[in-house]
Amino acid sequence: MFTLVLGIGASVATIHPMVGLIINVAIIFCIVYQGMHNYKMPIYFPFLLTYIFMIMSAPTDFKGLPLRMGSIVIGCLYIALIQLVFNRNRLNKTILGTRKAMIANIARQVDSLLENDYKPTLNIEMDALVDTMAKAIYDTRLKSKHITSANKGNLELAMAKQQLGRVLHNFSEKEALTEEEKELLVGIREITHLLDEYFYSDVEKNKTQQKIDEVIQKLNVKISDKRIKEVVQTLKSFPDYLEMIEDKKEHVLNTQKLTLKNGLKRIDRDTATFKFAIKMALAISLVIFLVDSFQITYGRWIVFPMIAIIQPHYDGTVKKAIDRIIGTVIGIVLFTILFSIVKDNSVRMNLVILLAYINLFMKKYHISTSLVAVSALGGATMGGAGIEILAFRILFTIIGCAIALIINRYILYYTLEDFMKDLAMEYTKDVKELKLLNHTIQDEYKKYNIILKAKLMEYKINQYRRLNQDNISL
Repeated sequence: MFTLVLGIGASVATIHPMVGLIINVAIIFCIVYQGMHNYKMPIYFPFLLTYIFMIMSAPTDFKGLPLRMGSIVIGCLYIALIQLVFNRNRLNKTILGTRKAMIANIARQVDSLLENDYKPTLNIEMDALVDTMAKAIYDTRLKSKHITSANKGNLELAMAKQQLGRVLHNFSEKEALTEEEKELLVGIREITHLLDEYFYSDVEKNKTQQKIDEVIQKLNVKISDKRIKEVVQTLKSFPDYLEMIEDKKEHVLNTQKLTLKNGLKRIDRDTATFKFAIKMALAISLVIFLVDSFQITYGRWIVFPMIAIIQPHYDGTVKKAIDRIIGTVIGIVLFTILFSIVKDNSVRMNLVILLAYINLFMKKYHISTSLVAVSALGGATMGGAGIEILAFRILFTIIGCAIALIINRYILYYTLEDFMKDLAMEYTKDVKELKLLNHTIQDEYKKYNIILKAKLMEYKINQYRRLNQDNISL
């Protein structure tokens, strides 16, 4: 339905530049606002790119609208089918795989401590695994934000393992381990082996769970150190979490009213997402209006860089703008060399397709941009354009980047530091709310959603701190 609205909107927007300005502001705002997320990767980009492409690269009037609608429906069904075939149960598989990796991580931490060869990266790896688990559980929720009992257990077990990992990391900072600490490590190693059996071997779960209980009870009796006993208390919760994972009974709050309520994000003008959506909508719509009004040839080459360059935080925009210009220059040089050597248009077409495929695997933004530039210039050249397109490409890229920087600097200015402060305040607020919850079904529903959000915020805050220490921008 959403893509159909984009298709209709793109057709209406081409009636007149002024009509397009109004329609584009509204639709671009909705795309960006609904597709942004403070704690996870945003999903607005492909939808926004599709919408701009329909307006600037493949415009159609109302006569062509039925064909466009049919194409959109067929395309969406095709994508849904591909996802169904290749990504079926992907999130559940991610949860299972991450759970196994966490068990293995604890086992490696214990072994490295006992062998006096601890690797600090293991603890960082554990934090990343917990983040992966939290994201996967977050994504498996229904629109009502209901979390299954099994995933509540998975989340609790993941957090307990993370806490265990931090204790093990503290042990690594000591010159020598006490006998009680060594005994605890041996017990933890045995529990990780039993957990691995429990989840991934053909064993009787009740007996394995009983063995885990026995190891924990033995540790509880033999160890006297108060600090280590607190660790044992964490281990004592493991059997409870295993029962939650196996529990098939659900207290579902998934009513139709709740589903509809959470289907769309409520507009909050005080958020970074709102500010970003406003900036994107105004900037892109205004540039499209000017391109249409003055009939600027290849004007889309101003707009497309802007979509990628404008970031929620000014800090990220500067870096991306520099990378975009560098990548475009590299792309122009690469294009000039390749198309000077290759003269046959059919070979050139295959070359453009090959570079587009290679681009799917590129991680560096300036390299990716250079390949995009070659593809765009190649398409224009094979369409009859002359050498002047090289000047258009670099000039319009610079103009697009300049507009993006001006917009981000002077309209609703927002830095990465501002975002992290807001995130820290939201985190503190959620933790306070968590402490006030009661033991009701409704409050349990709130509890796990708050915990999930808090884990994702923790990871984002810690990621910022680590990168900031290395003077690297997010």
